[in-house]
Amino acid sequence: NNTTKVEKNSKMSKAKDFMVPANKLIMCSISSTLNTASSIIISKGIGSILITKEVYKLDKKTKKNIKKKEVVGIVTKSDLLYGYLTDLDGKSAKVKKVMNKTLIYACEDDNIGKVSSLMIDKHIHHVIILNNEKTRIVGITSSLDIVKEKLLDETNYFRKLFGLSKKRTDDDDDD
Repeated sequence: NNTTKVEKNSKMSKAKDFMVPANKLIMCSISSTLNTASSIIISKGIGSILITKEVYKLDKKTKKNIKKKEVVGIVTKSDLLYGYLTDLDGKSAKVKKVMNKTLIYACEDDNIGKVSSLMIDKHIHHVIILNNEKTRIVGITSSLDIVKEKLLDETNYFRKLFGLSKKRTDDDDDD
């Protein structure tokens, strides 16, 4: 038999393979209103926004206080819906009232199974991705990103199995 054995999921994707990278993250200030956050989510077609506040941190080299943005929460479409359904005024209510302050993290080299399990265990749809040293945010991923990655894995597996040449990526525009 000359059939090449193809191992399904022989290489498990890592968070860095399917996350939205830090340079594409959308953030807004803790002082933003629900309407502002909603407008951003709708216009960008995203499911969440990281919430920041300005803090002063001592620079160890210069010994001076430097103003930085620190991530203090996350707001999802569901959080905004909750805010509107509980009669918060979208024009004046701040995202601070609906944001989730408990941030859940994974590392960029964590595999797709670990990140998926974290989402299931914590009943969440978004995980912030840190570098492996856990010193900075390098991205974010959602349950939808994981579903897309698994679908690509399956598509590529079957293409390879049946000898189809084109490897599908998420950049392909087949509708």
